[in-house]
Amino acid sequence: AEIETDKATLGFESSEEGYLAKILIPGGSKDVPIGKLCAIIVEKQEDIAAFKDYQGDDGEA
Repeated sequence: AEIETDKATLGFESSEEGYLAKILIPGGSKDVPIGKLCAIIVEKQEDIAAFKDYQGDDGEA
């Protein structure tokens, strides 16, 4: 992922292995609060389907 602020653009890579099950914040979104959950990563590929219809909540990561 690339994270862009008003002062810099930074690349981010997960240090954990897994599968990207769901992206919760679309690319190009603006004013995303710090701590907002942006994606779901699962350990097993077969767990991806469980998040197909997941919409997220207003909680923080």
